[in-house]
Amino acid sequence: MKHVRYGINPGVWLGSLMFFLREQESNKYNIADHCHSLNLNKEYDMNFRDLVAEKVLEITREQLDPFYKGEYSEDKEFVKDLECDSLDQVEIVMAIEEEFKTDFPDSDLEKCVTVKDMIDMLVDKLK
Repeated sequence: MKHVRYGINPGVWLGSLMFFLREQESNKYNIADHCHSLNLNKEYDMNFRDLVAEKVLEITREQLDPFYKGEYSEDKEFVKDLECDSLDQVEIVMAIEEEFKTDFPDSDLEKCVTVKDMIDMLVDKLK
């Protein structure tokens, strides 16, 4: 079993990460810091991607909540489905960059049409 070889039990890190995600607002703990501190590797990509996706959707929801009351999902397009204007998009990107302590080049952001595009780009950047 790979998790034994690397000394990381998936249940332990996932439970720990979920705890910190819930407590994030009160103690300003950052998901990227926690994942890097656990030395996560590619064998846990699916769980890691799910956690990143959950956080990106949460940030998107927080930024658009007063304006968009529909369903939030990965397949939604920022402009067409979520009715984002350019300011909304900038605010979402800035919140994601702050949360994950990363920066996106403008050329990469132009390729992000859907929430899934943003999640995939972020997961690739955090690896």
